[in-house]
Amino acid sequence: MERLEYKGYIGSIEYNRADNCLHGQVLGLNKNIGIIYEGRTTEELYNDFKEGIEHYLDDCKADGIHPEISFQGILKINLPYETHTKEFMVV
Repeated sequence: MERLEYKGYIGSIEYNRADNCLHGQVLGLNKNIGIIYEGRTTEELYNDFKEGIEHYLDDCKADGIHPEISFQGILKINLPYETHTKEFMVV
């Protein structure tokens, strides 16, 4: 699946055949935050995606709230040297 990216935010791309329209939503945000966008062309879709994110960031700034960012699905951890260098048997 293709996706949109802007300022660390990731968005889906879907097609609605009935409306002949592209649409999507920003992924990986708290369920109480919904940023949706649409467009007839990929350029319109991307512009609406960026505008939605900019609007969200402006609202957060005006309300003094730290904005959330899309979860990337990456977990980074630091392991002690001993654990990092230890050999594990894979079954």
